[in-house]
Amino acid sequence: MTTASPQRGFRVREGLLVLVAVSLALLAAEVAYRGFRVYQRAFHALPPDEEAPSFGVYNPPPWEFDDQFGFGYVPSLDWWTANIRDGAFKQCNFQPRNNERGNIGDIEGDYDAASLKILVFGDSFAAMNPGWEGRTWPNWLQRKLAERTGRSVHVVNFGRDSYGVLQMLDLAGARVPEWKPDLALIVFITNDLTRPRTWRIVKNLRGYSRMIVSSEASEAADPRTSHTNEGAILSEQVTRAWCQRMGQAWERGDEDTLRNDPVVRGLVTQFNTIRRENVPKTLPIDHTSLRVSFLYNRIRYGYPYRGMQEFEDHWRGGATPVWDFSEDARFVRAVASLKASGTPVLLIHMPVYPEIRAREEYIFGYTTDGDQERALLASLERLAGQSVIPLLPHMDLPLENPLDYVVSAEDWHPNAKGIVFYAEAVSRALLDRDLL
Repeated sequence: MTTASPQRGFRVREGLLVLVAVSLALLAAEVAYRGFRVYQRAFHALPPDEEAPSFGVYNPPPWEFDDQFGFGYVPSLDWWTANIRDGAFKQCNFQPRNNERGNIGDIEGDYDAASLKILVFGDSFAAMNPGWEGRTWPNWLQRKLAERTGRSVHVVNFGRDSYGVLQMLDLAGARVPEWKPDLALIVFITNDLTRPRTWRIVKNLRGYSRMIVSSEASEAADPRTSHTNEGAILSEQVTRAWCQRMGQAWERGDEDTLRNDPVVRGLVTQFNTIRRENVPKTLPIDHTSLRVSFLYNRIRYGYPYRGMQEFEDHWRGGATPVWDFSEDARFVRAVASLKASGTPVLLIHMPVYPEIRAREEYIFGYTTDGDQERALLASLERLAGQSVIPLLPHMDLPLENPLDYVVSAEDWHPNAKGIVFYAEAVSRALLDRDLL
């Protein structure tokens, strides 16, 4: 029989004491760091600046505030956009986009002289102008209907990017009695059902020209309030000459100029300055959790909340609070105005890439509550006194590759091929159903 030596027992006890001491020190450090983070979050500290952000820049801003309808496009405006990708110049585009009516797309023909006058109200799908060539799907609809009916047709495109059904009806309720068309089309995608009203304000604020998206109809909106979101970066430095110079740098692969050009660096600084001024809502984080070490995450990864969402994404408009359009008094007034005008108004649903691929007219719940979308769709049909016209039955399906008709798998807006495809489907829906 053997026994442990006193010296060996001492070493074990000494090791245990060291282990306990180190553990207590680490525990104290973790507790202290968590306390510091709780204190810091109380002051809404933002994540660090992005060294290589991606964003778009506009010059001049193509929108103007409209207290009734959220915003309008500045009439007869040509403008430039620049794309900064991962902190470096990517490309510029010249946009001969806003026509003299303050709409998107070329004006083809004479509205007053046309024998068939149509107004289209929609969202960014209607305002999509691929290649900036002045053609949208309503432009193609005009051509196709003229060819097939033998009549002089004029389609006016009142599509507004970011519009939902609420604002489409607001605008239609005012413009249809004013323009007195033969037909009006309300064309929406599924998530337009829940989009709330928003307003765009362009103003100089703390050193920069800003485009602010607000849930309130006020030009006094400030991005430091909870009901706004910074909608775009604006800069007068994005000029034809600068775009040409940077385009040449892109062609020769001059990475240093693309990343370190003074205008590019200034735009990145502007992006981060504006980002800091948009105060996001902090989300609850359990600082008593035993599943993670905030101190270890900070030392190892540079961010204590790795794998967690510390801040709520910027206010993007969210969803309208109503589940029945009859709860919105302005919507009800717009419907009444349209009915009183005597103009036939048709509701048309435009399926997007996943719906076309699955051959399902509606796929609810992609971005908002699917039950709310269903409820609002039912109330829309009830208040309008008609069923929504589905476009899938008027499309040649299946498509060999639906991606050939959209910008990308992530961006479902129609490309140049897609706008013709949608115009074809709408024209067939109108003609197949003897609606003209």
